[in-house]
Amino acid sequence: GGVMHLLSTVDPMPRAPEELAQLAQARGSPVVSWSGDHESTTCVVGWAGQRPRLVEVLPLFQQLGLELADHRPGGGRDPVGDVFTLPAIEAPDVTEVLSLLGDAFLAAWEREVDRDDFAVLVGAARLRARQVQLLRAVFHYLRQAHLGASRAYVRDILVANPEFVRHWVELFEARFDPSAPQFPEDRLGKYVEAARTRDEYRVLQWYAAAGAAVTRTSYFRTGAGGHPSNTIVLKLDPSRLPFPSDPAITVETFVHHPDVEGLHV
Repeated sequence: GGVMHLLSTVDPMPRAPEELAQLAQARGSPVVSWSGDHESTTCVVGWAGQRPRLVEVLPLFQQLGLELADHRPGGGRDPVGDVFTLPAIEAPDVTEVLSLLGDAFLAAWEREVDRDDFAVLVGAARLRARQVQLLRAVFHYLRQAHLGASRAYVRDILVANPEFVRHWVELFEARFDPSAPQFPEDRLGKYVEAARTRDEYRVLQWYAAAGAAVTRTSYFRTGAGGHPSNTIVLKLDPSRLPFPSDPAITVETFVHHPDVEGLHV
């Protein structure tokens, strides 16, 4: 999976909630198993401690764009897990999609990423939860720069342009990953020019420019356990942005965390 310390597996058949709960209790965090066929997708969760209320769990599926078809508690008279049944995923790369969804579900549950409808990009654009968090951070920065479009509106435009989104992430990671072998050709301009509406053009153009305006980032920094920090810091050169900014400001530093954000100029 994308997040090393979270335990999410893709299995041929649904696993027993009791088995997952035993693993979860040993690890101190939930364990999930995803499986799917042409009829449905199953997500089995084993909880480390007390089983949470459904109202805490169900929004995570909705934010990933998954509608719950059925649910039953798992693990006998005193349930320690849950079995969620979701619609079938019609895709040739269903195993990859289930793996991404599993990691994203746990990342949201552990509050390593924001809990919102941007999460639908995990399945729509085949992105890891961390990559979606980067797109979110840029949206929050652009909103402070008066992009003037709602989160749902921007998300819909990004979902409708998965090739742009994947290439945007690819370019960003190639620029800042210390281990990236070579830099791919920048094709973002072609995707921007192909926009079908003025709003779509503006959102894609702002994203492309904001990505190019970043000069440094903490995105690849890892913490003590080798996993990424919940905070993403972006240092930007505002003169490279396609909207007017105060010429006296030469550097902006934007900090995004699931609980807090701020802009330092």
